[in-house]
Amino acid sequence: VSTQSTWDLDVTSNLHSYHFMSAALKERGNEAFQAGRFNDAIDLFTQAIAIDPTNHILYSNRSGAHCSIKNWDEAVEDAKRCIELKGDFIKGWSRKGAALLGRGDFELAIVTYAHALKMDPNNETLKEGMKAAQHGDANCGGPDPFAKFFTPECFAKLAANTTTSGFLRDPDFVAKINEIIRDPKQLDKIGSFSETLMTALICFLDANRCTADAPANFFSLYRTCALCVLILMDEF
Repeated sequence: VSTQSTWDLDVTSNLHSYHFMSAALKERGNEAFQAGRFNDAIDLFTQAIAIDPTNHILYSNRSGAHCSIKNWDEAVEDAKRCIELKGDFIKGWSRKGAALLGRGDFELAIVTYAHALKMDPNNETLKEGMKAAQHGDANCGGPDPFAKFFTPECFAKLAANTTTSGFLRDPDFVAKINEIIRDPKQLDKIGSFSETLMTALICFLDANRCTADAPANFFSLYRTCALCVLILMDEF
């Protein structure tokens, strides 16, 4: 085997190894993000970027993590780098718009969303971001993806389910649901869902899984899985 061939094999092997390490760090970063450990996510994405600095998704993900803890400037810069690397990556434009929106740069956010909407005119996330920017509503990332389940009609669904119907006899629970209906941003203040609210959400998502004897860790697991589904549907 020639020296050149050996060198080529070593380079290929190293490239595969770097790709594997970057992918593993990205996965861990995503897990930290989903768990709400945004600083950990930022650190893991940063490590992945150090290995693979041309991966646009890493900058997009880190921008989202920065945005989640209101590091607006860092979120904007990461989003910019993301779309510099891949200009047709719509989520990168959405990240930039959300970060500008959170920072209060409404005019720049409008320009960003307008540009992105030319590429993807039917994207609901971009439309909502544009609407928020036009109204000067600094709510990074848009509304909580679960807010849409809390409507006046949700009481009928809760009443029809044998597991959740009893919750409606609890004035505090009903008051909390009404509070979320009036102002979906209240979901952000809940932090971790109470068991009754989590059960209600499961009822909205899938009544067949809404049972009183679900294991204790099922609620947090199901919310994570539901969030992943919404991400895949491009609703988060």
